[in-house]
Amino acid sequence: MAFEKTKKLLGLALVLKMVEAGEENDAEKYYNLSNSSDFTDTERQGFRDIMMQEMIHEDLLVQSQVNVDSVRDAIYAISDGLIEVLASVSGLAGIFSVPIYVALGG
Repeated sequence: MAFEKTKKLLGLALVLKMVEAGEENDAEKYYNLSNSSDFTDTERQGFRDIMMQEMIHEDLLVQSQVNVDSVRDAIYAISDGLIEVLASVSGLAGIFSVPIYVALGG
């Protein structure tokens, strides 16, 4: 629920960057724990496994960021294309009184 509110307020791209930074910090913490002599070998291996999962999560978030930028660019491109066609058809409608000429021009 808090993620959705933050996403609406800041935008998906910025929220993904914030989550990515958290993933890096978590991986570093698990790396330090995996090298600590306070834990058994089994526990240290568990910390290494968790660290690898955190790094995989970070990679997935980075890939998601690229997709967000691509979608935004595609939406702007489509919008520009539609506006240009609308403007040309509107101009032709003012010049020609025959609808077929306007349709062909569009």
